[in-house]
Amino acid sequence: MLVSAYQRLLLYEAAYGFSRLRTYTHIVLIWIGLLLGAVVILEIFRRQRAFALAVLITSLGFAATLGLMNVDGFIVRQNVNRAMSGQGLDVAYIVSLSNDSVPILVKEFRSTALPGYTHDAVGAILFCRLRANPQKPDKGWQSFTFSNWQAKKAINIVKPLLGGYRVSNDQWPLQIITPGGVLYNCYGGGWIR
Repeated sequence: MLVSAYQRLLLYEAAYGFSRLRTYTHIVLIWIGLLLGAVVILEIFRRQRAFALAVLITSLGFAATLGLMNVDGFIVRQNVNRAMSGQGLDVAYIVSLSNDSVPILVKEFRSTALPGYTHDAVGAILFCRLRANPQKPDKGWQSFTFSNWQAKKAINIVKPLLGGYRVSNDQWPLQIITPGGVLYNCYGGGWIR
C-alpha cells in the first residue's frame, strides 16, 4: 500500500508539479517506509518493545528533514526542471512561496540552460515578487530574519535584469507582461495566454 501511494504521488507530481503538501507527503512516505523496515527488523529479532523508540526516531527524523531542507527551494528546483522538459510553470503558486525560494529563483534565472519561455516565467515570478512586496527599509534588528536577508541580497542582483518586464494591470490581480509578450497573473490562475 505504501509503494502504491508513493507511485501515485510520483504520477501526480509528474502531471501537476510539486507543492508544499506533495513535498511533505513525499518526505513522510519515505520516513514511514523506514519505520516499516524497522518494524520488520524488530519483529525478526523479537524486540517489539523497541517499537516506541523506532516511532520516536522516525518522527524526529521527519521533523529534522523538514528543518534542514529548504522545502520552497526544492519546490522551485523541481518545478523549473519540470518546465524545462516542456511542462507548464505555475507562476502564481511559486510567487506565493516564502522568501526561502528567492535565492533558488535567482540562481535559475541567471542560468544559461533555461529555455526562453521558462526563463521569462522565472523572471515573471521575480518581477511579481518585487511589485507585490516592494523592499522597505529595515525596521531594526528585531525584524531581521536570515531568509529575508538572503532574499533581498539575491533579488538585488537580478533587479537590473528585470527591466523588460512591465505591469499590465496593477489592480487585483496584479498582471505583468514578460519580454516575450506572455501575460501572467501574480496571484491565482497562473499564465493567461
